[in-house]
Amino acid sequence: MILGEETSDYILNFALWDVVKFGLWGFLFLYFIFALLVVRQIALLTSVLGTHFSPLFKTVAFLHVLLAVGVFLFALVVL
Repeated sequence: MILGEETSDYILNFALWDVVKFGLWGFLFLYFIFALLVVRQIALLTSVLGTHFSPLFKTVAFLHVLLAVGVFLFALVVL
C-alpha cells in the first residue's frame, strides 16, 4: 500500500467511529430525557388517578431514570 492510502483509510475509519460514538451518546441522552418524561407522566397520572399501585409506579420510574443515567455515564467512560 502507498502511505497516503493507508493514512486516508485510518482517517476514514477514525471519523466513522467518531460519528457512531457521538450518535450513540446522543441517543442515550435522548433516552435519559425520555425517562424523565415518563416520571413526569406518572406524577401527573397519580395526581389525577391515585391507586394502591402509585408508589410502585413511581419507584419503578425512578429506577428507570437511574438506569438511564448509569448507562449514559457508562457509555461516556467506555466509549
